[in-house]
Amino acid sequence: QEINENRFKKEVITILENEKIRAKHVILFNKDEEVLRIHCEVENIYNEPIILTSLPSIVIVGISPFIKDNDTDKLKIYEIINNWAGEGRLIYETASHYGLYDSWSHYGMRGHRISQVGSMPARNNLPFMAISDEINNVTWAISLYEAASWQIEVIHNTNSIYLCGGIADELVGHFKKVLNVNESFKTNEALIACVNSSLNEACYNLINANKMIVNESIYEESMPTIFNEYLLNMGNPTMEKLRPIIKSSKHLDVKYFVMDAGWYIEKINGAECLGDLDVSIERFPSSLKEFSNLVRENNMIPGIWFEFESVSTNSKIFKEHKDYLLTKDNEIIIHGDRCFLDFRKKEVIDYLTIKVIKLLKDNNIGYLKTDYNENIGYGIDDKDSVGEGLRKHAENVVSFMKKITKEVPNLVLENCSSGGMRHEIVYNTIGSMVSFSDAHEIAGGAIIAMDLHRIMQPRIMQIWASILPKLSLDDIYFTMAKSMLGRICLSGQLDKVPEEYLMVVKKGVDFYNNIKNVIKNGNTTLIDTDEATSILHPHGVIRLVRKLPDDSKKVCYIFSFDKDARSFSFKENGYKLTNVFTNATIDENENITFNKKATCAVLVYEKEK
Repeated sequence: QEINENRFKKEVITILENEKIRAKHVILFNKDEEVLRIHCEVENIYNEPIILTSLPSIVIVGISPFIKDNDTDKLKIYEIINNWAGEGRLIYETASHYGLYDSWSHYGMRGHRISQVGSMPARNNLPFMAISDEINNVTWAISLYEAASWQIEVIHNTNSIYLCGGIADELVGHFKKVLNVNESFKTNEALIACVNSSLNEACYNLINANKMIVNESIYEESMPTIFNEYLLNMGNPTMEKLRPIIKSSKHLDVKYFVMDAGWYIEKINGAECLGDLDVSIERFPSSLKEFSNLVRENNMIPGIWFEFESVSTNSKIFKEHKDYLLTKDNEIIIHGDRCFLDFRKKEVIDYLTIKVIKLLKDNNIGYLKTDYNENIGYGIDDKDSVGEGLRKHAENVVSFMKKITKEVPNLVLENCSSGGMRHEIVYNTIGSMVSFSDAHEIAGGAIIAMDLHRIMQPRIMQIWASILPKLSLDDIYFTMAKSMLGRICLSGQLDKVPEEYLMVVKKGVDFYNNIKNVIKNGNTTLIDTDEATSILHPHGVIRLVRKLPDDSKKVCYIFSFDKDARSFSFKENGYKLTNVFTNATIDENENITFNKKATCAVLVYEKEK
């Protein structure tokens, strides 16, 4: 065992060896973080190749070490499920619920596994799990850096709980890797937080560990407001449609104006066309330059949407370069009419360098929204295994995204995958922001946004604020308050809504500008969404509180989904209420009363001096 330490970090390296392999387990503690970073490495020291079929990033043994004989009714296991337009929902059960208790003889292993297979690492489950010892108030939480298939298992063996996770193995992810003589393989990192406190604090430590590795543009320092035209044009933008909205947006303190899907030649003979990435001359007769120039003339940064990993069977690239596409069993992978470019190939990277990076530079585009809307499946052809092929492909997708941010100075990069199907550390930190969900208009988006505070910093979480004529004034208040849980992303028909709607939007943006420091630097201390069990038909009341580390300021959010009259108060000794954004009623004692649907309040409290 080797221990390396200086004033910035401490590293513990454990080396195990037999006649075939040298295994290395590395624990890193950066002294400005409250987590451990762990990874494993294996080197082939044998005189012929060996096959690796499993290598977790992290294994924790002995939970709970504070109890001689685990009462598994007192050990709680937390997972986060992640569905399309229903991201971030926390579920929890006791260890005994999963049968993770001892037998009369202490023999036998019991297990519960969560996993995700494919190129959407946050589909169905997030790569996260936590266990709390309810007797001693201790919580362990792990989070994985895995851009493709992964697994996490909680195992009971001989009166002890194990927690392990990493890349999906041969059984789950069809992973096998040949290690030639002297060749080695290193896993991605996993993070572990352990706190003498609740799940919220463990989650905060995990999130905060990634605070410094988010690839921010210089424009992100002030966390500006975004306008994305998707809810206006629904994938059918034209220069003529955009002109009035560009001019309307600048009056709402918008910094980024983003054109979503549809700027390219979208259809050929009536069928979708992804992959060619050619600008539609019909929609933009003077090229994208006219769009970007107009946005910049109005003191905003122009942005566009790309889905550059996928190719439709109707595209030129599919017809002319089938050799660029991913295969399994030597057949092109086709899901519906969608195929996938193989990022392991130099020709693909060269093609996309022209189609993406050159287009951004030539048209003076400063903001890129990447999207990804179909899962590849459990593997792709590779000399080692289909699981290893998928791992290498995903690694190269990430490398290309890094190449974009490196070659386009100060680019603002937003990651999206059908909303939140890539809510995982690698994708959460590769750019400046991530799309929180495709829950564009529903009130349940407030539940999603609150729940996601457990897995990402709100300063990178972009939340839709729908401004549409069909909505009521209460709905406008609600959608603005919801978007203040992260980053405000306005969308909709600004030129067609009543002036009073725009006044509420402007009021909301101004209010938001005064709470940005809490969103950016604070700690979420309360997430209470338990009453709202349905995203689409929510009931009850949800609450969230976020404070600055020195407790000098806190922002309290509350949303009500029912007409039932209910009153709440965040009043606390030593704090005074200094600002409010609400369509509810607040009395002289700071009691907030809700008596109609779509009611909200965001309250700012400052510590009395």
